[in-house]
Amino acid sequence: MTALEHKVDWLVALEQIRRVIALYAKAGDDNNNADALDSLFTDDARWKCAGFGDFHGRATIVRELAKVGRERILWSLHYPVSPIIDLNEARTAAHAFWWLWELTTMRDATGRETPNWLGATYACDFERAADGWKISDLTLDIKQIVPYAPSPAQKGSP
Repeated sequence: MTALEHKVDWLVALEQIRRVIALYAKAGDDNNNADALDSLFTDDARWKCAGFGDFHGRATIVRELAKVGRERILWSLHYPVSPIIDLNEARTAAHAFWWLWELTTMRDATGRETPNWLGATYACDFERAADGWKISDLTLDIKQIVPYAPSPAQKGSP
């Protein structure tokens, strides 16, 4: 492989990983759509977030995240921000870190639904598979969940 081919392969890998990050966020915005999530994880992947769970294996991750999307996070709009992606030399594995800014409507244990601003970070390992890049280990670290009140216009004020 020439130096130019190496650089192109490296850039393509970065873009493919960014695409997985975006598809993961899009699936989240679709109530953790199981069909969309299923293709994003390795079979032996791990997903963890304090307060939400520590799930092992693609099937378990997909099932449990879909449950979170039905029962706890009823609506969301994800903004994954500025992923920092480090590829290994062979471009077969990568580690990424990114920030998350998210609007949500969450249901608490009492059944009350609250609109929130959520700030978090992700640390994520990826593996290159025959059919593309996959998430192998993902940690979501929620820093803040802040309820917000609707604007007067949203409340129906003149």
